[in-house]
Amino acid sequence: MDPTSVSERENVTLTCRTKCTLDPITGYSWYKNGQPIPNSNTYSPVYRLFSVSSEDTGRYSCAVEGHEDLPSAEETLTVTCKNMGFKPLVCYVNIVVKDISCKCKRIFKSTVFFTPDSPRNTSVSASPSGEIVKGSSVTLTCSSDANPPVDKYTWYKKNVTSPKASGQSYSITNISSEDRGEYYCEAENTIASKNSTALMIIVAGKQTSILTAAVGIIVVVLVLILCLSGFMWFR
Repeated sequence: MDPTSVSERENVTLTCRTKCTLDPITGYSWYKNGQPIPNSNTYSPVYRLFSVSSEDTGRYSCAVEGHEDLPSAEETLTVTCKNMGFKPLVCYVNIVVKDISCKCKRIFKSTVFFTPDSPRNTSVSASPSGEIVKGSSVTLTCSSDANPPVDKYTWYKKNVTSPKASGQSYSITNISSEDRGEYYCEAENTIASKNSTALMIIVAGKQTSILTAAVGIIVVVLVLILCLSGFMWFR
């Protein structure tokens, strides 16, 4: 109780304490002499008495809303009035509300609610990214946010009617120029389905071909240099 002593017409604060783990939003009920106090329900463990008087004398207790069968022990609020000579009547108030029994630990449960939602933010990523060399491999991965989670992934190539594969990942091995094109996935849960944006796969020539071409150019340049040198020597 705060404050511990007050004068008549001042305010008193009652606090309901517990060691139990409660939900973030918990209601409290307050009682006087075993009867509910009208309009006393609150989502705060604090209950205030404004402008106290002798009529506020009584036994007070509190309980967690919905579990009124486990109230705190009753504590008596005593308003003692003394005549202080010619001064106005002064009242002293003392009250402490004891802790609520932690039996409530056995009955409080956390409940998680969710709103079903169709797949969203569906996208495709490739590993490795960028140009893919002929004869190598690439793995496409589909990701999507959904509640409940996605339970089916289907892969498509643009302008091709039939699906290419199923599953969250799709691997293309020994890739060739025929595999060049745009790929996308369809993510589906029990609510609906959603297509990703298409990802372009670019297939480049083999690295060995590039190396061979480079060597060929070097050989041609060397031959030209030798020919020019021989021509100059002959002259």
